Amino acid sequence: MNNYKLYEQNWLKEVDQIIHANLQNSNFNLMDLAAKLYLSKSTLYRKITKLSGMSPNDYIRKKRLAKAKAMLESGSAYNLGEVARNVGYQRKDYFVKLYIQTYNEPPSALRV
Repeated sequence: MNNYKLYEQNWLKEVDQIIHANLQNSNFNLMDLAAKLYLSKSTLYRKITKLSGMSPNDYIRKKRLAKAKAMLESGSAYNLGEVARNVGYQRKDYFVKLYIQTYNEPPSALRV
């Protein structure tokens, strides 16, 4: 692996850490992420799109929903509203809609 690819992987890991640290913040968005990385919004957009194949907003959404899925699969005692809030969604119905669009099943399907 060349040094540039390693740099890209490490940069995406840093992005993931920042997103993960801000998952509960429903107001966390592209501008916040760009500020934490000391990049302009347009540079961040280009860089994440190039490295991940998706827009930064989609990338953040993917991380939020992956965390929600992990919480649901772990058998945590959280109800769906609490799971939604823990990953930055204030409205449970919007969270459920996005979850179904992403995973083709309702989050309640993971409940035992």
